[in-house]
Amino acid sequence: MDNEACGWLDRPVAEWRIGFIGAGRVGSALAILMQRAGYNIVAIASRHRQHYDALAAALGKPNLLCGSPTEVFAAADLTFITTPDDVIAPLAGSIGRTGLGLGKAVAHTSGALSSAALSGVREHGALVGSLHPLQAFASIELALARLPGSSFAIEGDAILVPALTRIAADIGGTPMLLRPQDKTLYHAAAVLAANYSVTLAAIGAQLLAAIGIDPEAGLAALLPLLRGNIENLERLGLPTALTGPIARGDSSTVARHLQALDQVYPAVARLYRELGLLTLPLAQGKGLDADKLNALHALFAAPPASTSDELYDEAAIASAMLQF
Repeated sequence: MDNEACGWLDRPVAEWRIGFIGAGRVGSALAILMQRAGYNIVAIASRHRQHYDALAAALGKPNLLCGSPTEVFAAADLTFITTPDDVIAPLAGSIGRTGLGLGKAVAHTSGALSSAALSGVREHGALVGSLHPLQAFASIELALARLPGSSFAIEGDAILVPALTRIAADIGGTPMLLRPQDKTLYHAAAVLAANYSVTLAAIGAQLLAAIGIDPEAGLAALLPLLRGNIENLERLGLPTALTGPIARGDSSTVARHLQALDQVYPAVARLYRELGLLTLPLAQGKGLDADKLNALHALFAAPPASTSDELYDEAAIASAMLQF
């Protein structure tokens, strides 16, 4: 598609007609921030009337068009699909079959999917892309507070990418340009850093529970430590932010950890070993000498010592974590 087909891209953003299919946490926060930045929200489609009502009220537009996805697509120059991932492709196909794609654009906000999920509307002439805010959304209020300052992963058709980049910047975000084929690894990185940090905190709290500390109290005790790590990462970066026994080359402490975990939670002991091996390059980057690195590597690579028949089974940690 040439630029002439999307003449609205050359107009001031206040004249861009923006529609949203989906009015949950992500869609609502994005719509509110875009309106604050001067964009014109013209239509919303939502399966839940209360979500539409709340968003229309937040936008100060009680008479905002509430229509079907195809009606939103017809009314907007740029339509954001902010639904669960599994309905993005069917929605794209549905709105594409209206035959109204030429001159329009569609973007989704999935982190895991690329703009290829929108092929059903692209093949009917629409520009497509994706704009994913790299942030957790526990509520609309938290999203509104956290999105400014967050990174936004952007990819898609070359004509549309500058518009999505501008939107991210206008609402206070940091654009991060990707290739479509990079989305899966990008999302895996986010899951490892964000979601699994919650898992590791839960495991830590349950290990404290094993020595008699209430799980909620244990989590509360760990939170300042986690905050300190985040602050160190922000202030010092990698690998300098790494602290603890591996950073110091303290193989005797690591050996005691492994012995204790082998006796209580063998599954967690295996995780400790794998994470330890992946942590050694950070310690090396901080200047840990070769002898200490080799001693730690030997501990992590060695099979666990034989254990008694009275050990917890591998489901014990998962069962205990259900107590939260």
